[in-house]
Amino acid sequence: IAPRNFRPAIPHLDLDSIEGQVAALRSPAVNTRHLGFRALRARGAAAFPAVARLLEEDNKWIAARAVWLLPHLGAEGLRTCLTMLGHEQSQQRVLAYRALRRAGHDMIPHARRLASDPSPQVRREVALSLRDLPARTTSGIFAELARHCDTTDKNSLEAIGLGAANKESEIWSAI
Repeated sequence: IAPRNFRPAIPHLDLDSIEGQVAALRSPAVNTRHLGFRALRARGAAAFPAVARLLEEDNKWIAARAVWLLPHLGAEGLRTCLTMLGHEQSQQRVLAYRALRRAGHDMIPHARRLASDPSPQVRREVALSLRDLPARTTSGIFAELARHCDTTDKNSLEAIGLGAANKESEIWSAI
Protein backbone atom coordinates (compact mmCIF):
# COMPACT_ATOMS: atom_id res chain seq x y z
CA ILE A 1 0.00 0.00 0.00
CA ALA A 2 1.44 3.34 -1.01
CA PRO A 3 0.18 6.87 -1.67
CA ARG A 4 -1.09 7.70 -5.14
CA ASN A 5 1.72 8.44 -7.63
CA PHE A 6 4.35 7.00 -5.30
CA ARG A 7 7.46 5.76 -7.12
CA PRO A 8 9.66 3.57 -4.95
CA ALA A 9 13.39 4.13 -5.21
CA ILE A 10 15.19 0.83 -5.04
CA PRO A 11 18.80 1.45 -4.06
CA HIS A 12 21.52 -0.07 -6.19
CA LEU A 13 23.39 -2.89 -4.47
CA ASP A 14 27.15 -2.86 -4.81
CA LEU A 15 28.15 -6.24 -3.42
CA ASP A 16 31.63 -5.98 -4.97
CA SER A 17 32.90 -3.47 -2.41
CA ILE A 18 33.03 -3.71 1.37
CA GLU A 19 31.21 -0.38 1.65
CA GLY A 20 28.38 -1.71 -0.53
CA GLN A 21 28.25 -4.91 1.48
CA VAL A 22 27.98 -2.91 4.71
CA ALA A 23 25.19 -0.84 3.13
CA ALA A 24 23.38 -4.08 2.27
CA LEU A 25 23.83 -5.31 5.85
CA ARG A 26 22.17 -2.10 7.07
CA SER A 27 19.10 -2.67 4.88
CA PRO A 28 15.69 -3.24 6.47
CA ALA A 29 15.02 -5.90 3.79
CA VAL A 30 15.99 -9.31 5.12
CA ASN A 31 17.03 -10.64 1.72
CA THR A 32 19.34 -7.67 1.12
CA ARG A 33 20.80 -7.99 4.64
CA HIS A 34 21.50 -11.65 3.95
CA LEU A 35 23.39 -10.81 0.77
CA GLY A 36 25.49 -8.28 2.66
CA PHE A 37 26.14 -10.74 5.49
CA ARG A 38 27.25 -13.50 3.13
CA ALA A 39 29.50 -11.17 1.14
CA LEU A 40 31.15 -9.75 4.27
CA ARG A 41 31.60 -13.23 5.75
CA ALA A 42 33.29 -14.32 2.51
CA ARG A 43 35.73 -11.39 2.81
CA GLY A 44 36.84 -12.67 6.22
CA ALA A 45 39.46 -10.63 8.05
CA ALA A 46 39.52 -7.96 5.32
CA ALA A 47 35.98 -6.92 6.32
CA PHE A 48 36.77 -6.64 10.04
CA PRO A 49 37.55 -2.89 10.18
CA ALA A 50 34.30 -1.95 8.43
CA VAL A 51 32.24 -4.34 10.55
CA ALA A 52 33.96 -3.17 13.75
CA ARG A 53 32.81 0.39 13.00
CA LEU A 54 29.23 -0.89 12.99
CA LEU A 55 29.63 -1.97 16.62
CA GLU A 56 29.57 1.74 17.56
CA GLU A 57 26.27 2.30 15.72
CA ASP A 58 23.49 4.10 17.61
CA ASN A 59 21.00 1.69 16.06
CA LYS A 60 21.33 -1.39 18.28
CA TRP A 61 19.91 -3.68 15.58
CA ILE A 62 22.62 -2.77 13.10
CA ALA A 63 25.29 -3.14 15.81
CA ALA A 64 23.89 -6.61 16.60
CA ARG A 65 24.20 -7.63 12.94
CA ALA A 66 27.89 -6.78 13.18
CA VAL A 67 28.30 -9.03 16.23
CA TRP A 68 26.83 -11.96 14.29
CA LEU A 69 29.60 -11.48 11.74
CA LEU A 70 32.52 -11.20 14.15
CA PRO A 71 33.30 -14.93 14.59
CA HIS A 72 33.67 -15.21 10.81
CA LEU A 73 36.14 -12.35 10.42
CA GLY A 74 39.46 -13.91 11.32
CA ALA A 75 41.39 -13.85 14.58
CA GLU A 76 40.64 -10.21 15.35
CA GLY A 77 36.91 -10.67 14.82
CA LEU A 78 36.88 -13.77 16.99
CA ARG A 79 38.88 -12.01 19.71
CA THR A 80 36.42 -9.09 19.67
CA CYS A 81 33.47 -11.47 19.98
CA LEU A 82 35.12 -13.35 22.85
CA THR A 83 35.78 -10.03 24.60
CA MET A 84 32.07 -9.26 24.36
CA LEU A 85 31.35 -12.30 26.54
CA GLY A 86 32.56 -10.07 29.39
CA HIS A 87 30.50 -7.02 28.39
CA GLU A 88 28.78 -5.11 31.19
CA GLN A 89 25.34 -5.51 29.54
CA SER A 90 23.85 -8.99 29.73
CA GLN A 91 22.15 -8.59 26.33
CA GLN A 92 25.56 -8.09 24.72
CA ARG A 93 26.94 -11.19 26.47
CA VAL A 94 24.01 -13.26 25.20
CA LEU A 95 24.42 -11.85 21.70
CA ALA A 96 28.13 -12.73 21.60
CA TYR A 97 27.43 -16.22 23.00
CA ARG A 98 24.77 -16.86 20.35
CA ALA A 99 27.04 -15.56 17.58
CA LEU A 100 29.83 -17.93 18.63
CA ARG A 101 27.40 -20.82 18.88
CA ARG A 102 25.90 -20.09 15.48
CA ALA A 103 29.40 -19.93 13.96
CA GLY A 104 30.07 -23.48 15.19
CA HIS A 105 32.57 -22.78 17.97
CA ASP A 106 33.11 -25.22 20.81
CA MET A 107 30.81 -23.76 23.44
CA ILE A 108 31.90 -25.84 26.43
CA PRO A 109 34.66 -23.43 27.60
CA HIS A 110 32.33 -20.45 27.19
CA ALA A 111 29.47 -22.25 28.93
CA ARG A 112 31.74 -23.06 31.89
CA ARG A 113 32.78 -19.44 32.12
CA LEU A 114 29.23 -18.06 31.92
CA ALA A 115 27.49 -20.68 34.11
CA SER A 116 28.04 -18.43 37.12
CA ASP A 117 27.18 -15.20 35.30
CA PRO A 118 25.25 -12.73 37.48
CA SER A 119 22.51 -12.45 34.85
CA PRO A 120 19.77 -15.10 34.75
CA GLN A 121 19.31 -14.22 31.07
CA VAL A 122 22.86 -15.36 30.31
CA ARG A 123 22.58 -18.48 32.45
CA ARG A 124 19.33 -19.47 30.72
CA GLU A 125 21.04 -19.12 27.34
CA VAL A 126 23.90 -21.32 28.52
CA ALA A 127 21.50 -23.99 29.81
CA LEU A 128 19.55 -24.08 26.55
CA SER A 129 22.73 -24.26 24.48
CA LEU A 130 23.79 -27.48 26.21
CA ARG A 131 20.74 -29.44 25.07
CA ASP A 132 22.41 -31.52 22.37
CA LEU A 133 25.77 -31.98 24.09
CA PRO A 134 26.65 -35.16 26.01
CA ALA A 135 26.10 -35.30 29.76
CA ARG A 136 29.70 -36.32 30.44
CA THR A 137 30.85 -32.88 29.27
CA THR A 138 27.95 -30.78 30.54
CA SER A 139 27.00 -32.21 33.94
CA GLY A 140 29.44 -29.96 35.83
CA ILE A 141 28.12 -26.92 33.99
CA PHE A 142 24.56 -27.85 34.88
CA ALA A 143 25.58 -28.25 38.52
CA GLU A 144 27.02 -24.72 38.46
CA LEU A 145 23.90 -23.37 36.75
CA ALA A 146 21.74 -25.02 39.43
CA ARG A 147 23.83 -23.41 42.21
CA HIS A 148 23.03 -19.97 40.81
CA CYS A 149 19.42 -20.68 39.86
CA ASP A 150 16.63 -18.74 41.54
CA THR A 151 14.12 -21.54 42.12
CA THR A 152 11.24 -19.04 42.08
CA ASP A 153 12.14 -18.13 38.48
CA LYS A 154 10.24 -20.69 36.43
CA ASN A 155 12.01 -19.65 33.20
CA SER A 156 15.42 -20.48 34.67
CA LEU A 157 14.17 -23.83 35.95
CA GLU A 158 12.62 -24.60 32.58
CA ALA A 159 15.84 -23.67 30.75
CA ILE A 160 17.80 -26.15 32.86
CA GLY A 161 15.14 -28.78 32.23
CA LEU A 162 15.15 -28.19 28.48
CA GLY A 163 18.94 -28.19 28.36
CA ALA A 164 19.04 -31.50 30.23
CA ALA A 165 16.53 -33.17 27.90
CA ASN A 166 17.30 -36.82 27.07
CA LYS A 167 20.06 -36.96 29.69
CA GLU A 168 18.07 -36.10 32.77
CA SER A 169 19.29 -38.88 35.07
CA GLU A 170 22.97 -38.01 34.55
CA ILE A 171 22.36 -34.28 34.95
CA TRP A 172 20.13 -34.61 38.02
CA SER A 173 22.71 -36.95 39.61
CA ALA A 174 25.40 -34.31 39.05
CA ILE A 175 23.20 -31.59 40.50
